[in-house]
Amino acid sequence: MSLRFTQLSFAAEVKEWINELIKTLGLRFEHADIEIRDPDRRRGDLILWEKRPSKPALLIEIWDPRTPPWEYALKSALAKAWSNNIPYFAVWNMTHFYCWETFESETTFSGEDLDKLWWPHSGVPEVVIPFPVTYDEAILKYKETIKNYLKIFLKEFEQIYYGIKPRPLLGIDERFIYRLRGSIDALSIPIFGYVRNLSEKDPDFRGRLIRYFVEQGWTFSGSDEDYDKIARQYVYLLINKILFYNIVRSTPPYTKHLRRITIPQPVTRGDELKEILDRYFERAYDVLGAYETILFSDFLDSIIPPDDIVDSLKDLITNLNQYDFSQINYEILGNIFQKLIPEEERHKLGQYFTRSDIVDLIIGFTVRNPDDKVLDGGCGAGTFLVRSYVRKKLLNPNKSHRDLIKDLYGIDIAKFPAHLAMINLASRDLSQLGESPRILHRDFFDTDPGGEYPITEVRGTASTIKLPEKFDAVVMNPPYTRQEEMEDILEEEKEKAYKKSINDWKRMRRDKYQKRDPKIDKRSSIYVYFFIHGGYFLKEGGRMGLITSNSWLDVDYGGDLQRYFLENFKIIAIIESKVERWFEDADINTAITIVERCSNSNERDNNIVKFVYLKRPLSEFIPPTKNEDERWRYIEDLVRFIENTNTYYEDERIRIYPKRQRELWEEGYDEEEREYIGSKWGKYIRAPQIFFKILENR
Repeated sequence: MSLRFTQLSFAAEVKEWINELIKTLGLRFEHADIEIRDPDRRRGDLILWEKRPSKPALLIEIWDPRTPPWEYALKSALAKAWSNNIPYFAVWNMTHFYCWETFESETTFSGEDLDKLWWPHSGVPEVVIPFPVTYDEAILKYKETIKNYLKIFLKEFEQIYYGIKPRPLLGIDERFIYRLRGSIDALSIPIFGYVRNLSEKDPDFRGRLIRYFVEQGWTFSGSDEDYDKIARQYVYLLINKILFYNIVRSTPPYTKHLRRITIPQPVTRGDELKEILDRYFERAYDVLGAYETILFSDFLDSIIPPDDIVDSLKDLITNLNQYDFSQINYEILGNIFQKLIPEEERHKLGQYFTRSDIVDLIIGFTVRNPDDKVLDGGCGAGTFLVRSYVRKKLLNPNKSHRDLIKDLYGIDIAKFPAHLAMINLASRDLSQLGESPRILHRDFFDTDPGGEYPITEVRGTASTIKLPEKFDAVVMNPPYTRQEEMEDILEEEKEKAYKKSINDWKRMRRDKYQKRDPKIDKRSSIYVYFFIHGGYFLKEGGRMGLITSNSWLDVDYGGDLQRYFLENFKIIAIIESKVERWFEDADINTAITIVERCSNSNERDNNIVKFVYLKRPLSEFIPPTKNEDERWRYIEDLVRFIENTNTYYEDERIRIYPKRQRELWEEGYDEEEREYIGSKWGKYIRAPQIFFKILENR
C-alpha cells in the first residue's frame, strides 16, 4: 500500500508556511486558511485574510503541473474571486505562479487576463520549481524552495495591497510571454509521457525519433532528458504556428483570406484536432506563398497530439482568438517571438545560443557595409543574422526591412532552429510579411554558391531560394564535435563534408591543386570543414568570422587548416580570452578567428596577423547598454584598435602580438616535404610575458 499526499495536503502545508511567514516577516495580513466555502458552495483552495472572515485579500488556487494556468484554471479562480469581492487572485500549478488584480467582469476577459496580471514581472522569479513535481515531492523535497518564493511574493504583495507601492507595469509583450510560457510548460508534461510511451512500444516511431536526433546532431540515449527535449520542441513549434497564423490573419492584406481558427466542440481526439489545424496552416501557406519553415515541420509534425491534451489546446486556441493582434504594435509582437524561449530553457531544447557580445564582435569585423550580403551556414536560431540586420540598419537607417532581409541568408540542417531563425528574422518587422527571410532547412554541405534550393525538404514545394554567387561576410558558430565523437554522426555525412571541403579548396586554388588534392586530416573536428566550405562562399575581400574550439592552433590536424588560411586569406585576427569560457561546455577553450579572402600572394605574405589575448571579460570592452548606437561605438573602437595595432601592445586589459603572415608560413614549412605542415600558433597568444620580451629584444 502506497500513501500519497493530495492537493488538499499540499494546500494545508502552504497555509502553515504562509502563516509562519506572516509572523516572521511582520506582515499586516491576519491569517491564511484553506477550504473556505462561499454561498454558492464553491471552495477556495487558500485565502489570505486582511481580516478574517470578513475581508479577504487574496485567493490562491492550486493545481497540478499538467494544468495550464491560463485556461480553465484562471476562469475558475476568477469566478470565485469576483463573486466574493476578493481583490486579488493567484493561480499556481506548482511550477508557475501568476497573480492578477480581480477583473471587472467574471465572464468577459476582453484582454483583462493580460491587463490585470502583475506577478511575475521583471526582477522576480517567473518559476517556483523549474520542473513538474508531485505533491509529495513539493512537501518533502522542495519546502524551502517554495517558502523562499512565497517570501519574495508576500513581501511585495503586502506593499501592493496596502498601496505602499504601485502595481508593477508590465509591457504587453512581457505579459503575453508569461501567458504562453505557462501553457507551454503544462502541455509539455503529457506530451513527454506520450512520446516516451510511443518510443517504447512502437519500433517504427523509435527509429524515426532516433533519426531525428541524428539530424539535429544529438545522441539519443532514451533518457528522460531526450523525451523532454522532444516534448518541448513539439509544443513550442505548435504554439509558434498558432500564434504566427493569428498574426498573419490580423495583418492586411491577409485578413480577408484567413478565417479565425475554430475547433468544433465535439472534437475530442488528437488526430481530429491535428487534421483541422493542418488545414488552417495549409491555407496560410497558400495565401502567403512562403514561410514553409514556420508553418510545416518534419518528424515533429507527424506526431498526433494525445487525446488528453485536446481540451487544453482548444482552450488555448479559443483564448488566443480573443486578442485583437491588429491593435498590437508589430515591434511588440516581434518581441514576443524573440523572447518566448527563456535563456535557461534553450539548453533543454538542444539549442546553444552564442553570446550577443561575441556575435557582435565578429560582425563588427566582418559586416562593414550596409549592402553586405551575409551568410550563416549553421544559423541555429538566427542570432548572427538578426544582429547583422541590426548592424546594417545602423550603417544605413534608410534601408527598409525588405532590403535588409534579402541580403541575409541562413542554412541549418535541423528543422527546429531553422524555424526559430525564420521567426526571429520575420519578427523584426511583422508588417512586411510579404518579404520572407532566406532560411534554408538543409545540410550546409549540400549547398554551393549560386545554387538554388527548395526552402525546406519537409514537403513538395516549388518555393526555392537562390544563393548569391559570392558573399561579403560569412559568420558562424559551427557545431563543435571532437573527432572521436564524430563516429556518432552518420559516416556518409562526415565523408560528404570531407569531400566537399577538398573540392572547395581545389577550386579556390586551381593553380596549386590541378593534379593533386589538398591534404585534410580526417581526424579534423567538424568545424574545420565549416571553415573551408564557408570560405568558398566569400568574394575577394570578403571576410569570414567564426567562433570555434581553439584546438586548430596547436594540434596536428590544425596544420591543414592553417595552410588553408595561409593559402587563401589574410588572417586579420585570432582572439582568445584568458578569463572567460565562451562556449557553454566549460571544457572547451575557444577562439574567434577573422580572415579576409585574398588571392594576391604578396598581400597575404605582407599581412600582419593580430594574436589577441583578452585579460578582462568581453563585457569590459563592450559594456551592456540598451542603446544600439552606443553599443556599436564600443565594438567599432575595439575592432579599430585591434586592426590598427601593428606593434606589440600590452596593458592590464589586452595583449596584442602582431606577426607577419609570411613568417608564419616559413615557421611551419617543411623543406623535405616542400609543403607547409603546421606550427603551434597558440604560443603567440598564451605564452608567458617573458616569451614576448625575448621576441621583442631579438
